Amino acid sequence: MANVRYTQEKRIQVAEYVLDGRYSASVASKVFGIGVNTVCRWVNRLCEKRGLPCYRAERKGRRRESTRARLKELVRRNRRLEKQLAQARETAEILKAIPVHLYSTTRFKCEAIHEKRDCFPVSRMCEALGVRLASYYQWIRAEARRAERRERERALADVVIRVFEENRRTYGCRRMKVALANEGVDVSEYRIRRIMHENGLYPVARRRWRPYRKGTCDSMYSENILQREFLPDALNKVWAGDITYIATSFGWLYLAVVIDLCNKEIVGYRLSRNIESEIVVEALGSAFARRGVHEGLVFHSDRGPQYSSRRYRTMLAENKAVPSMSAPGCPYDNACVESFFACLKTELLYRRKYSCMEEVESDIFDYIEAFYNRRRLHSTLGYLSPVEYRLKRLAA
Repeated sequence: MANVRYTQEKRIQVAEYVLDGRYSASVASKVFGIGVNTVCRWVNRLCEKRGLPCYRAERKGRRRESTRARLKELVRRNRRLEKQLAQARETAEILKAIPVHLYSTTRFKCEAIHEKRDCFPVSRMCEALGVRLASYYQWIRAEARRAERRERERALADVVIRVFEENRRTYGCRRMKVALANEGVDVSEYRIRRIMHENGLYPVARRRWRPYRKGTCDSMYSENILQREFLPDALNKVWAGDITYIATSFGWLYLAVVIDLCNKEIVGYRLSRNIESEIVVEALGSAFARRGVHEGLVFHSDRGPQYSSRRYRTMLAENKAVPSMSAPGCPYDNACVESFFACLKTELLYRRKYSCMEEVESDIFDYIEAFYNRRRLHSTLGYLSPVEYRLKRLAA
């Protein structure tokens, strides 16, 4: 760059541009064609005249302060990340020791936390398992009350066992209530029955003789109108129903079905945990809702208490249906429904283990609605499915 002499006014003007912040020293150097060091020297001279700090020293000071601030922020951030990493590792160790999928309820989670309280902090385990700390301590207090209740229950069970053995294992729950009251123990008959059942205390008693019911009918039962005529000549002329038991890992379930014997179609069914009259009423109600009311319809069933209940008989009367029942102790009179239950259990239920009711409901719905009624071929129907046979009859 050629040596050029600048006037004092020009030097002050360039220095003021830099001090005012319009340009930095490097930008002013490019704009005016002057070296960076020269610009900085002019700025420093103007700073000395005005009593300001040195331009270069101020920039270095600001750079050092900025560097210190960044270092402090990085240190804080590093500490925060290290803390989060330590918490994540601790959470991983907690979840490894307490698999969440095995403890689905709050009670099970609290039991696991209480068991591992010497290995991990309780607050960290609660956070990892999604349990409020207050809920855990509430469970602790409730568990203490439950432990006291269990201790009282064990003491009462010992008294019940002693009294039962002293009376030669012949007392039932009613006499046990009186015997315990004589010893100053006031407890309900229901509680005595439960304790005896839990401890296997069954009184020795003679079995009551019951005469075999003959074929004559009374007001509870109906005549056998069907007489094993399982091939009616029209749809909605004869329906048959029954209840079967389904064994699961969480107890017994009960399935009631209604079959149209003309095309072997399941027109109504109901799955329940309770074997009460409600199950057959709802199954029959679903059948009427699907097929409608047909005067003179014969509904055949066995002599179970559900089918002799007042609600069931009233529903048949309201829908103009005629009840028919099998002979006492004769399953062959309802063999058509028993045959369906055999197919259901062989083709579906015996091939799976169920752990919840939703699985059973889903499988039975899929088997009846998607497979049995619409796809499964029946030899008695000319190897047609029930729905195909019904549509063929309606189209004829």
